[in-house]
Amino acid sequence: MQCAPGLYFGVNIGTSPSGKAPGFGPGIRGFESLRPSQARYIFINKTPVWVLFDIIRHMETKKQILDFINEHPLMVISTLNKGGKSESAVVGFGQTGNFELIFGTDIGTRKAQNILSNGDVSVVIGWDGGGTVQYEGVARRLEGEESDRYSEIYFQKVPKSRRHKDVKGETYFLIEPKWLRLTEVAFEPWKITELKF
Repeated sequence: MQCAPGLYFGVNIGTSPSGKAPGFGPGIRGFESLRPSQARYIFINKTPVWVLFDIIRHMETKKQILDFINEHPLMVISTLNKGGKSESAVVGFGQTGNFELIFGTDIGTRKAQNILSNGDVSVVIGWDGGGTVQYEGVARRLEGEESDRYSEIYFQKVPKSRRHKDVKGETYFLIEPKWLRLTEVAFEPWKITELKF
């Protein structure tokens, strides 16, 4: 099909075994409703217009969830001890634009020791309003330049935490996301949005 002049977005279109277009980069899922690739569409420089709309909608969804997370300075983090039992704590945190979470704690705390032996964690953000984020990821200890860089992001959101930076034993952890769900209870039925990474 001949393409109209326009901006090249670099989206690679293909056909999956199910006849639907594949995901478009890491973390983008939830395209179950995509139209079959055999149909005819308007193209902008080799990219179907409906694909561009889906990408824009995904970007808006990502921003909505990031804005929600940024509004909340506290989260509940659950870790697993060596016996496989869950242990939870409330901590202040910061976040990056890639949904990474950063927090600080004393290296002797249960959560710190648990993460050093098992990085799998789950998190809940927002429980006092009209929505909540459930989050699953893998945590790791930050060291050296990386610790300095990420802790500054944390301090920007939770400025009072900076006073602990030079306290002996204070350690910073980064959580990388694997899955999250935003639930908005103000809607009927509840509006649920999931992202996989």
